This record gives sequence, structure tokens and C-alpha cells, in this order.
Amino acid sequence: MDARTSIVARCRDNCGHGSHLFSVLLSSLQRIGAAVAEVEANPDWVIRASRRQAEEIMNAGRSGHYGEATDWLGLTKRASRASGQAQEWQEYLDALLQQHRRKYRLMPFLRELV
Repeated sequence: MDARTSIVARCRDNCGHGSHLFSVLLSSLQRIGAAVAEVEANPDWVIRASRRQAEEIMNAGRSGHYGEATDWLGLTKRASRASGQAQEWQEYLDALLQQHRRKYRLMPFLRELV
């Protein structure tokens, strides 16, 4: 499941089409779609932008949005691999796993990225 499909599915399952949350998630979907288009052309930008988006969610402890953070981190992973930075990605993920180890709702999402 790609990032766009994942967000739409989560939104559909959890909030319904007419809700404010649906609008917010669709906005995220558009931003993620724009980042996906840039993975090959500008991977360093995608890495910076997607990390920033994910870190805002995780650092704020917004557990209802951890799936969205995972989608952003999936883009970070993809862009890191596309630019030959797989080792840096793994080190970053290891640091996130350590930093957020007490956030029991976040950890399964992060483990998906290993």
C-alpha cells in the first residue's frame, strides 16, 4: 500500500467523508503526493521535508496521527535509498526507535519501517 492509499484508507475507516479530519488528511495526502513526485528528482529535499513532517507529529505525541507520520517516514526511507543514503536512513530509524521507545502506540508503526 503506498502512502496515498494508506492515508485515504485510514481516513475512510476512522472518520468518514464529511468530517474535518477527512479534510485535514486529504490535505496531507496532497502534500505526500507532491513529495512522492520529487523522490527521484530531488531526494534530499524529500528527506528533509518528510522528516520534518513526521517529527512534528511524533514529538507532539499526536497518537491519532502516527500512521501519517509513518507515511512521511516511508517517503524518507524511499528517498534515502534512491540517493544512496540507506545507512543514514537506518541510523536515523534506530535513533527514532530509541528516542520514542516509551510511546507504545508509535512503536508498531516505526517497526513497520525496519
